[in-house]
Amino acid sequence: MLTEIQGLRDELRTCVVGLDVDRIDGVAARNLVVVFAEMERIASAGKMLAMGRVDATGSWANTGAKSPADWLSNVAGTGIGPAIETVAVARSIEKLPETELSIRQGILSLPQASAVTRAAIKVPGEEQRLLRAAHRGGLTEVKRESARVLAAARSSEEEAERARRQRAARSLTFWVDDEGMTCGKFRLEPTAGIVFRRRIEAAAKKIFDTARKQGVRDTQENYAADALIAHITSPQPAGESTSEMPVVAKPTDNIDVVVVIDFEALLRGELRDGERCEIPGIGPIPVVQAREYLLGGAFLKVLIAKGIDIRTVCHYGRNIPAELKTALTYRDPTCVIAGCHRTKGLERHHVVAVASNGQTSIFNLRRVCSHDHDLVTHHGYTLSPTNEHGKCQLIPPKPQPPS
Repeated sequence: MLTEIQGLRDELRTCVVGLDVDRIDGVAARNLVVVFAEMERIASAGKMLAMGRVDATGSWANTGAKSPADWLSNVAGTGIGPAIETVAVARSIEKLPETELSIRQGILSLPQASAVTRAAIKVPGEEQRLLRAAHRGGLTEVKRESARVLAAARSSEEEAERARRQRAARSLTFWVDDEGMTCGKFRLEPTAGIVFRRRIEAAAKKIFDTARKQGVRDTQENYAADALIAHITSPQPAGESTSEMPVVAKPTDNIDVVVVIDFEALLRGELRDGERCEIPGIGPIPVVQAREYLLGGAFLKVLIAKGIDIRTVCHYGRNIPAELKTALTYRDPTCVIAGCHRTKGLERHHVVAVASNGQTSIFNLRRVCSHDHDLVTHHGYTLSPTNEHGKCQLIPPKPQPPS
């Protein structure tokens, strides 16, 4: 077996060394990327399976490495994080035969497999649900589903302990890089982090709007940095804006933070299988925190999933009721275009335009990223009907016949 795999490796190396990409067209290059990506997943699966045997036999111990993951990190030339992930999946995979088969076939990537095994080992019986999420929406969807499975399985005592761990893990550190730039890294508890994030996003949007009027074109990261500075320094007086630092939102500006929770869970005070209590785009939070914010958090919006019929929220015109905005945020946490997993800067799109008497309703609205929205609005692309998973295909315009 080893000799055969070494022969395949040498043959592949010869092909890649002799690959002249300048002699193939764009479509062929795109197909090559797809093939190489699948081969990468298969090779990763083989590495993971063999690493499980290395770990079980302890054959790494006489190499001078500190741990199996340390040895793998040195051999593979990767960081210790992916190596730890590989070892963790290898130790769990024999208990999950369907997941193992998907890995061996090159269907699941290592990060997807890690998300599946992390929850499926903790909560037996959820393997199929997690695999469907991985096949349906890739890494983003299976991570979200894994978090939901684990949240529903935690007892109130475990939730309290997790909250204590999160509190103890909060941090903020600074350093200066080689360019003299002040850099930082922070970790915040979910409910604090989402408020911070929404305030920065709201301020960055105001900066973007002002900069666009002044003809300034910067990146979203630039605007977010400006927003952070504006929130920790004195705001500029009105009328003194420059292209370097436009007027931004004050910290007291309203923000929207949505929590989605099932009605029964809200009453009961804890989750059960299939129920949710989460911040869209962030993940699950303890029910006790949602109840506390519902009573005292003026900035928080709560969508009770089984206590409101969002289908009844419908009217004509471009103005969108607050209830409908909340429902859209819940239904479309990522861009609805299949294969696009963007969560930031999503825009609301009317499938049937308002000018064509299209309703402003949950049925006629989709949340799409700015890039895909531009293709649909200005470049002739259209959206297919949503599939059973709420995803659409982006259909390119038909070529115009020669005149």
